[in-house]
Amino acid sequence: MILGNRSTGWNTGLTHGINAVWFNLFFSASGFFCLCLCMGEMSSALPFSGGVFGFVRAALGPFWGFLVATCEFVYCITAIALKAQRVFGSTSSNVLDAGGIVLIFGVCLLLNLIGGKPVFALTSVMGLLITSLLFIYLFGTLGNVGSDSIGFSHNTLPDVDFTWVHIMSSRSAVGGLFNGMQFFPLLSPYLKEPREQLPRVMLISCSTFLVTTVFIILAAVSRDNGGKKLSSTSTPLLNGFGQIFDMDSTQAQYLDLPFQFSSVFCLFYCAGRQLLAITKSGLLPSFLEKTIPGSDTPYYCYTFTAIVGVGLNLFVLYYPEHLAEVKAVSSTSSVLIFIFCLIAFMIFRRKFSSMARSFVNPLGDFSAIYGILTFCYAIIALVFYTDVNPLFLVAIGGCLLFSTIFFWTYLVKNQKFSDEEKKIMFKAYLINANRNMRKNRLKNNKIGPCTNSGADNPSNSKCKISFCVECL
Repeated sequence: MILGNRSTGWNTGLTHGINAVWFNLFFSASGFFCLCLCMGEMSSALPFSGGVFGFVRAALGPFWGFLVATCEFVYCITAIALKAQRVFGSTSSNVLDAGGIVLIFGVCLLLNLIGGKPVFALTSVMGLLITSLLFIYLFGTLGNVGSDSIGFSHNTLPDVDFTWVHIMSSRSAVGGLFNGMQFFPLLSPYLKEPREQLPRVMLISCSTFLVTTVFIILAAVSRDNGGKKLSSTSTPLLNGFGQIFDMDSTQAQYLDLPFQFSSVFCLFYCAGRQLLAITKSGLLPSFLEKTIPGSDTPYYCYTFTAIVGVGLNLFVLYYPEHLAEVKAVSSTSSVLIFIFCLIAFMIFRRKFSSMARSFVNPLGDFSAIYGILTFCYAIIALVFYTDVNPLFLVAIGGCLLFSTIFFWTYLVKNQKFSDEEKKIMFKAYLINANRNMRKNRLKNNKIGPCTNSGADNPSNSKCKISFCVECL
């Protein structure tokens, strides 16, 4: 899903100058790297298949977890709307485009209904395909990269000063490159050792995305196509493939399809799995929890995702003037998810400090605070330095307000912990209880779990509980 962002839109920030792009790229990437460090430590202790929703719910409580779940679903659906518009291209007929939208969601629904390991294998194939195409692009274009071209020696773009306005204005174009990191914990059911594997794959992937993005920017600003450099186009990879293989734009568009379809498919999968996770926690009607026997596929969740996705895509299709607001809603939702996640990490480290971890964030609270600052900066840039309609703030606020009312009027009495959460949270409770009892015993100069006299007599009921907890 993240690699799909390499193909469209990101390079509009180049109109504000290459220095502003470099600054935002590395500032944004460092924030996401801190996010990966925090998520890696939480995943190594509590590998929830619900991802960020599970972390926030465990650390901050059910209400905040439900707000995060709302933001995650809004992000998935709005991001799908942005991606699906590019899969089928733009025709002269809205009817054909609408048919393409329905077809895309129908294919995604059917593929996800297969469920289980086949879906995981399919996403792996997609990942290998788009990664291969990405490296073909890089090796096909980097031969023309030089110090002169990096400095815009062709003067295709205006010479822009490195000012605060240009820095903030280019942030929204670059910042979304790493969106999708929050969905890595969804892989935990498919991994043999999620506690060890998730932190590793998050950090490796984040580093890979940064390196490839740097190479793409270098290639984009140095390629020349009839006097037009890729930095002035909205689809740098598409134009790059056209140059490499001597294709026209229509032919090259077919090479862009795997990027976009893989993004739609994976976002569709993530939206369905998130709905299942919050349903199992009693935060949505229980019928959504029903799965296909043998494949653990939540067919109602995926069907609901398909219906909402088609509806929003048709809205964007017939009212394209609101596409910028949909993009703004998507970006803001993702940023709110990240901020909640980083806050949850700081609480998590104190609340579950005794839980065994295979990975410990070496930067601790500093990484969380730094990450929060980078994402707050993203919201400021989006709200005050873009031309999007302020209605997107009303949309975000409306979603959160509706979720709040729904939670406190209905869900607060119906929420529960899923079987996965019960297992992990009960273990965390025992470990923390064990730690606190040990501290109390050391403070009172007690030695061992039980002795033969006084308050430490095994026949004492309180002592029996202490003994059992320590043994467990």
